[in-house]
Amino acid sequence: MKFPSPSEWFTTVPPYSKAPFPVSDNWAAAELLNYSGNFDNYCVDCGRESTFSRETPKSEESNAYLLTMHRLQRVAAPVDVRPGTYLLTVQCSRNSMHLQHFLFHVVTNRTEQRGTVEKIGQHPSYGDLQVHKSTRYKHVLTPAQAKELSRAIGLAAHDVGIAAYVYLRRIFEGLIEEARCEASQSVGWSDEAYVKSRMAERVQLLKNHLPEFLVKNAAMYSVLSKGIHELQEEECLIHFQTLRLAIELILDERHAAREKKKLIDEAERAIQSMLSGNGVSQETTAK
Repeated sequence: MKFPSPSEWFTTVPPYSKAPFPVSDNWAAAELLNYSGNFDNYCVDCGRESTFSRETPKSEESNAYLLTMHRLQRVAAPVDVRPGTYLLTVQCSRNSMHLQHFLFHVVTNRTEQRGTVEKIGQHPSYGDLQVHKSTRYKHVLTPAQAKELSRAIGLAAHDVGIAAYVYLRRIFEGLIEEARCEASQSVGWSDEAYVKSRMAERVQLLKNHLPEFLVKNAAMYSVLSKGIHELQEEECLIHFQTLRLAIELILDERHAAREKKKLIDEAERAIQSMLSGNGVSQETTAK
């Protein structure tokens, strides 16, 4: 996998994920292990999104200083990244007693001139930090679908990839079925033609009733199906984050469309109320 940024390691990379880095150019690994910046994440104690920061321990100040100076001087390998286990603790900007802990294990191979960083643990758990995000889609998902999204995230957090794919696919199928119900009210709609079609063809039949991102990326359904029937757990977990992101982009687009419609309806009602209050009819304004 591509070496994630520090904020990605803290917020989106699940436990037991690994990323390689070249020993001769270890910028990315050094920036993670000597992290001293800020990032946004969910705080389980506050129950809301917050900004987290890390105070650099005294023992690491020299490395942090070297990292800064070497960055300014454009040195290739800024800090010696040694093998071992690293604990990084960050604190919530709202309450410094609200802490999050992340554990990383580093292995280096001097012969091959490469190393690997693995995220081996965290507290609060990955699932606790991720599941809350499904609640923001409660207005575009049924209660059952919201639970399925939470279960998918929770299962992936516990290294259960195949079952997580099942729930993501159910959400995808649910969105398609809702679009079919809407389209069935249109003139010229044929349920018979729909039933005989494959999923990619169904998406095209429903393209006017589905988010654009889903229509353009309908092939993700076949990826989900392949994961359920053919891939191993590890392979499913590697691609879970991408598929989850795709589902969330679809839901974000759906949410935005509903919010836009809501604003349009409110504006139209306000305009009609204003016209009625002034004794102006639509016929008069049309003239």
